[in-house]
Amino acid sequence: MEIKILESTDKRMIVEVPGETTTICNVLVAEMWNNKHTVSAAFRVEHPLVSNPQIILDTDGEKPDKTLKVAAANIIKKNEALKKVVKSMRV
Repeated sequence: MEIKILESTDKRMIVEVPGETTTICNVLVAEMWNNKHTVSAAFRVEHPLVSNPQIILDTDGEKPDKTLKVAAANIIKKNEALKKVVKSMRV
């Protein structure tokens, strides 16, 4: 997975996620909203056939890249927990 930084300041970050669908953007944005420093988090796709999704993140002063990294780490932890539950299921 590639992330291209389009804009980065102390409180705002816009990244493009080439080759990905909006699914990963939905998950990342939802997880970023769990961070108390997130002021706004959203994504946009200008045109689904010819553009890549962009994630827009605004914070209250915490570095936005840190917020994004924490969200990604939390998603990984949740996926590992889900993986354990699914493996333990008997079908």
